Amino acid sequence: MTDDSRSEWIAAIDARVRRSTGLADVTGDPVVLEARIVHDDGRVSAHHLVLGPGPAHVVDGAADHPDVTLTATESAATGLRAGTVNAQECLAAGTLRMQGSPEVLTRHVPDLVTLAGLVGG
Repeated sequence: MTDDSRSEWIAAIDARVRRSTGLADVTGDPVVLEARIVHDDGRVSAHHLVLGPGPAHVVDGAADHPDVTLTATESAATGLRAGTVNAQECLAAGTLRMQGSPEVLTRHVPDLVTLAGLVGG
């Protein structure tokens, strides 16, 4: 994915997320979930989802203080986006790592299911 197509993809996901009533007002305090991709050439790109009061939104770049950070290799990120692998397989293979509180993810499983539908749509 080129930088331009990545920016377009993030903008499109942000627009879908902002319109989603299912992701609005999901928590009183903001929760930040960051995704990092380690590209084959060594570059690292990041974007993050902010859930909280008001509409959810996706921001290009790293978050100042993410609650959870998921770091994936480029091939794992591509497979996850395409649906050819799942997170459990990537975690087991070491191509996906998590930092932060797993409880945050557990509390927001329904929101992440909603997000997956928006990203895949």
